[in-house]
Amino acid sequence: MAHQEAQTLDVSDEEVNHLPLPLGYVLVQVAGGGKLFRDNESGMDVEEHPLLDRAITMAESMGLPEGWLQLANYDPYDPSGAIQEVFYKNESSGETCWDHPLTRQCLSDLLGSIGM
Repeated sequence: MAHQEAQTLDVSDEEVNHLPLPLGYVLVQVAGGGKLFRDNESGMDVEEHPLLDRAITMAESMGLPEGWLQLANYDPYDPSGAIQEVFYKNESSGETCWDHPLTRQCLSDLLGSIGM
């Protein structure tokens, strides 16, 4: 990510690269160095690692911890006013992160539930 470095709540690309794949998923390398995760059962390809995607969904369903805000950056040159990026900020500490503040904990819980 080209954003601020050393975000302790954010899950790094390197960490994602070391996550195990759930049963039935394979990693597919695509042109230009990209990658997709293919669910062999459904045949669907997704860009986000399946475990990280589940952790994000879990975190978002829990809402934000007390004191955290969800904020957005807008592209000033986009006449539609589309959101460019979403990020989170703790009002008390000033800490910011790109991932939902509970994503890392949810990912840890998921890994624990599969014995990792």
